[in-house]
Amino acid sequence: MLTLALALVATLLAVPGPALTSRPADTLAVVPRRFVLDLVIDPASATWTGSLRGWLTVRRPVRAFVLRFANPTTSRVEMNQLAGATPLAFGTRGRDSLLVVTDRPMVAGPAGLNVGWVAAFADTGRGAVRTGRGAVAIVRGAGTAYPAFPRAAPAAAWTVDVHVPAGSRVRANLPSAGITRQLGWRTWEFVSRGPLDPDSLRISVVAARERR
Repeated sequence: MLTLALALVATLLAVPGPALTSRPADTLAVVPRRFVLDLVIDPASATWTGSLRGWLTVRRPVRAFVLRFANPTTSRVEMNQLAGATPLAFGTRGRDSLLVVTDRPMVAGPAGLNVGWVAAFADTGRGAVRTGRGAVAIVRGAGTAYPAFPRAAPAAAWTVDVHVPAGSRVRANLPSAGITRQLGWRTWEFVSRGPLDPDSLRISVVAARERR
């Protein structure tokens, strides 16, 4: 899966269009309103996956914007407006940024964003960290474990869905909205009561005994 993701990134970087090293004209021309973060985490696996869906407002026509994301294995970036999908290319900009460049300007109005990625567990400090006991923590998560807009952007509402094996339990610093069970997996859902600074989000996956 990692090889496929890297190959996809290389293919997209080869798409003709603006140089991905160009400077976006106005980062805050694209403003987040709501996010749904979806994580699939198995502490026994070598990798974990995630996706981020965003509901955005484009304030003025723009062709490029930056997300904080120090993750080299981004496998999918999609943008949609009322007219349909917006062709684009994406790639890293520096060490900690993901630059999205559209083939044509996004018009002012609502837009949708979808980012997918696959990542290895970290040993310490960044992204999803796995401890020696098999527990996983999303630490310093915004911009490492999941994409985030620049810190100057307004806070948005968040829904977080974490899919884990039945033997694991999820904790977060958000109100719980319930648990669903299916085919040996559990999905823990958390919903912010209002706009949330993504840098404040904390998630952990720990082993738990099954209730009989």
